[in-house]
Order: sequence, then structure tokens, then C-alpha cells
Amino acid sequence: MLDLLRGFAAIAVVLYHGDRLVPAGYLAVDLFFILSGFVLAHAYRGRLHSRQEISSFLLKRAIRLYPVMFLGALVGLAINGGSLKTLLLIPEADGVLYPANLPLWSLLFEAIASVAFGLFHRFGKLMLAAFFFVGLLVFALGVLKAGTADLGFFSGAFGVGLGRTAFGFSAGIVIYYLCRRRHPVSTYLAVWCCLTIVAVTFLQPGSPLLELLVVTVVLPLAIFVLAHLQPASNGLAVWLGNLSYPLYAIHHPVIKLAEGSVVAVLCASIALVLASAAIYRWYDVPVRRWLEKRLALSA
Repeated sequence: MLDLLRGFAAIAVVLYHGDRLVPAGYLAVDLFFILSGFVLAHAYRGRLHSRQEISSFLLKRAIRLYPVMFLGALVGLAINGGSLKTLLLIPEADGVLYPANLPLWSLLFEAIASVAFGLFHRFGKLMLAAFFFVGLLVFALGVLKAGTADLGFFSGAFGVGLGRTAFGFSAGIVIYYLCRRRHPVSTYLAVWCCLTIVAVTFLQPGSPLLELLVVTVVLPLAIFVLAHLQPASNGLAVWLGNLSYPLYAIHHPVIKLAEGSVVAVLCASIALVLASAAIYRWYDVPVRRWLEKRLALSA
């Protein structure tokens, strides 16, 4: 279920950037942050106590994130031009953080959150609560001031972007710990949660209070319910989950070329989905395996 959700989130962002076909598709980014926190908490619960474990975790996260980040930066530079420092994920000091490929901003914050997770996870619930509430406060104040939750991609909102990421990531960790106590969940409730998430992305932006409610309550609650339903993933769900990261990383420069025509945007979106599946299979996985082997890391 979560694989399918990750794939849906990536496609929603693509259609948002493609002539705003999904008006509030930027809220799908918050889904990514929440899911990342959930997945890392699941994978590393009870670990990351020694320097060796933390170093190994950080290296694994770099191997997981950077090859696709690099490809996304390369695609952006090829289409839009810009500074080669984008290849190192170094943002611009003024204006949009990554003019060559705008969504790289959230990958930068994902990397920052991963480092924070590795360094502070061992300090337990008190540190988690600090990140959760401080992130929530910073993000909420930023949304109320700006009038939108679509924040973090330009230098003037860097602090708000950190708050947005800290809250989402921490919420995902909290959801994981809550889900360890398995409770029966109605299939009908899960279906309604799926429909709610779909409906949320079609909201017309303009109400900061509503967007805050969605990000801080609706999305975490929906993921909490869906996380209780983890049947054996079918092929389509796994396929969509696998291609979601490459799709997110490369789509923006390409989809912008199709702006102005709904048909062109939809065709470009389909092409991007297929290209991302190929990237995952023939670039992402082989490169990560090669790096893990060279650096003597277990998968």
C-alpha cells in the first residue's frame, strides 16, 4: 500500500508541475517526508548507537540518494543550463535554490534529514519530540505568513523548508512507533483514506489553514491507517514505488517543455514514468550495487 502511495505522490507532483493539472500536488512532497521518516525508523530502530553504525548508515544513505540526485541535476543542466555546483547539490545563495531543476530542493532537505536522523536518533523520544514540535512551529508560522504550504524551494524560505522537513520526517517516525502496536483497521477506512489523499491533491490552493490541517493531520492520519494494511505488495505497487524517486528527480525540466498543452503534458508524463522505470532498473540499482560492493557495504 505504501509503495503505491509513493508512486501516486510522485505522479501528483509531475502533474502539478505540468500546467497545475493537480492543483495542490506540492502537498505530495509532505507525503515523501513522512514516508521517509517511517521507513528509516522501521529499518534502523534500535540501531545507530556506535560511531561505526552511524557512519555506515550515512554512507548507505549517500549511496541511496546521490546517484539519482546527480542524474536529476544532469538532466536539469542539460535542459536549462546553470552552475555545475548543482551536480554536488550545492544550492544557490539567492532566489530559487536549484534553477536547473527546482525539485532538487526537497532532495537536499531529505539528505539533511537523513544526517540528522543518523546523528540524533539514538537520543530517543525527547529529541524526536523536539524536532517534531519545533519543526511544526516553524512550518506553521511560515505557512501562515506566506499564505501557502508550497515552501522550501527558494533561499528566503530555507528555514521554513527545514521546519517542513523536520515535522514531516518526525511525524513519519512517530507513526512508525504507533504502528508497532498493531490494531485492526477496516478496509473501508483504508479506502476512504486513499480517496482522501487523492482529493487533497485536487484542492484549490489559497487557504493556509486548510493546507496546514492537511499536512499536519490528514496526511499523517491517512498514512497511519494505510501503514496498518501491509498485504503482500502486488507487481504494480512495487513498480510504481520503485520508479517514484527517479521520476521525482528528473521530471521538472522535462515536463516544463510540455507546458501549454494538456495533451503534451500527459504524453510527457507517461514518457517520464516509463523512462523512470528504466532508470531504476538499469541505472539506479546497478550503480548502488557497484558502490556498495566497492565500499564493502551490505545491501
